Amino acid sequence: QGPLLGGDRTPVNLSYYPSELAVPADVDVTATVYAALLDDQLLDGGPGVETDVGALFGRNRHTNGVLLRSDPNWLPDNSGAYLTWFMRERNGAIYGNDVDLVVNANVLFALARYGLTDTPGFGEAIALINDAVNDELHRTRWDDISLYYPDSYVFHYCVSRAFAEGPIPELEPAVQRLASELLDEAQRCGDGAAFWDKGHPQLNTAFAVLTLINAGTDSPLVDEGVAYIERTQNPATGAWDEAPFFIARADSGIVIEWESAPLTTVFALEALCKAQLRNGR
Repeated sequence: QGPLLGGDRTPVNLSYYPSELAVPADVDVTATVYAALLDDQLLDGGPGVETDVGALFGRNRHTNGVLLRSDPNWLPDNSGAYLTWFMRERNGAIYGNDVDLVVNANVLFALARYGLTDTPGFGEAIALINDAVNDELHRTRWDDISLYYPDSYVFHYCVSRAFAEGPIPELEPAVQRLASELLDEAQRCGDGAAFWDKGHPQLNTAFAVLTLINAGTDSPLVDEGVAYIERTQNPATGAWDEAPFFIARADSGIVIEWESAPLTTVFALEALCKAQLRNGR
């Protein structure tokens, strides 16, 4: 039953997919791909990009006249934050967009990596994230601040990554509060390991450990979380369990989840590597 997003992207293997349900280009994916292309250039001598990255994101913001699919009362009018989709008007129709704070954290991360901190919306997105964390919206109104991610500590991770690797020091108020909450929410096993559990403890723990490291937190819980990640690795495959990473909310009320064992494995390995770097190994 929708949503109707007015895009032009459909599954390549489903010729019968309804065109009216096609999605537009994804701001979140685009931002993280540009960050990866920068890594490719800096680390492996890749060609880099010619796109005006700042203009691309800076003109795609929640400003006057932008129609939102939902209009949560936590979001200021004309917030200036980054939208979730690169919308195009099709056949005279105007489709609703969204503001998602995980998406905004990833756009901030990419822009800061390129040194584009003067991009329109940069300061507004930072303020929106800091205010949301201060008001504990990530704890009380998760479905409002992120329409496309499950509550898995992915917000903690993405905000802390932007803070540490952008770097974006202005995100410190949010990051320190998120890290403090993680210290309180850890569950100790009693044998030198600890984990975090929002339904999928392997992915949840990887995100939590990475957030604490990104925040510069000096706590034994980092090493205890690493111990849990190490002991829950599948010895036969070397992987970790699949877990929901991305969701879609249909107009019918159905929530669709995308799960991936390789994705959990990527974050588990990132946590193990960053913990070793943190410890000077």
